[in-house]
Amino acid sequence: MPVIFVLRGVLSFILIVLNTLACFVPVMLLAVCKFFLPFPAVRAVLNVILDQIATFWIAVNNLNQRLLGRSDIRVFGGNPSHEMNGT
Repeated sequence: MPVIFVLRGVLSFILIVLNTLACFVPVMLLAVCKFFLPFPAVRAVLNVILDQIATFWIAVNNLNQRLLGRSDIRVFGGNPSHEMNGT
């Protein structure tokens, strides 16, 4: 497998992890605030913010896949316990 494919895969993975960390933490904090603040006006504002974060999260992941290509995952080997038992 050419090195460029490995590098693209590693870069894509790192970007997805960073994007997930950057978006997941605010989403969870705001969701907890929304849970504990039963005021309709506050919840409406938090809904808009949560929706914007989720939209951004998806857009960045889509851009990542568009720029770095589709993932090609190959798995080799098998379950060692099956090989020993002959099944």
